[in-house]
Amino acid sequence: MELVSEIWRFTREVSFYLLAGFFLAGLIRAFVTEKTVSAHLGGGFKGVLYAALIGVPLPLCSCSVLPTAAALRRQGASRAATSSFLISTPETGVDSIAVSYAMLDLVMTVARPVAALLTALATGAAELLFNPERKVPPAAETQASPDPAAGRAPLASRLAEGLHYSFFVLLADLAVYLAAGLVLAGAVSYALPAGSLAELPGGQWTATALIIGIGIPLYICATSSTPLAAALIAKGLSPGAALLLLLVGPATNLSSLSVIWRILGPRSLAVYLAGITACGLALSFALDRLYPLLGLDPAATIGAAGELLPGAVENVCGLALCLLLARGIYVEKVRPRLKKRL
Repeated sequence: MELVSEIWRFTREVSFYLLAGFFLAGLIRAFVTEKTVSAHLGGGFKGVLYAALIGVPLPLCSCSVLPTAAALRRQGASRAATSSFLISTPETGVDSIAVSYAMLDLVMTVARPVAALLTALATGAAELLFNPERKVPPAAETQASPDPAAGRAPLASRLAEGLHYSFFVLLADLAVYLAAGLVLAGAVSYALPAGSLAELPGGQWTATALIIGIGIPLYICATSSTPLAAALIAKGLSPGAALLLLLVGPATNLSSLSVIWRILGPRSLAVYLAGITACGLALSFALDRLYPLLGLDPAATIGAAGELLPGAVENVCGLALCLLLARGIYVEKVRPRLKKRL
């Protein structure tokens, strides 16, 4: 029962942000044309740059960014630009930057969005180099219904079609992967003792290895990871290792990795993980060298981020998400098998 309770707790915590992400994906579907997306987030490094710059200020966590990225990909965004967006968006945002300023020092506050931008650019460039993409027209690639924004449909009709597509088509397509990721991430969260990163034997190398090993599968949103980083710095963790946690944790978790596998493919997922890990390590070591050069003591003001949502809202959103996932699994997996048997 404790495992089920932990999975439900995890689902409650991410449900609002996932639903918000699908809502944003519906707006993109309704108001952004495939031609516009292809022009700005298509092939080449320009698309990677635009995607990284767009993602930095957006207040979307690693779960809510998934449906948005999936919608962009289906509307013509390249794999490289989608990867760039998937990295820069959850690693930072206007909300996490504000919390960083309140709970960390000015150097960390500036380093965090800069590091997110550099990681997104480097990983997107690596995708272009190691996994070049054959140019495919968006319609042939997705076989989606006609873009509602391309015509002159009324505003209400376009919005209704976009939200229907997002919650009942796109979500259904991702339902199995999201559900599996939520269960696995909840199980990992249950197995990891609270405060297990507070005291790490073996020095900073052990801390770095554990942060990578735990930060990749575990769900840590950009805002809620900030007080954890502040507490770890106060316990003796280096600012660089804390930055590594702030980069790796929000951009990766079992739920997001399973969906990235679905929308970009296994090779892109490998480039994605390698880019985040390599850039995170390089930037963490650079930050640790920066503090002595500036003559600064990496002490942070420790605080705890309050609950952003009432429990009742989390419960309602969690239930709604479970119902939508159940419907999606039934529509995409169960119903086709039932039809084959009949």
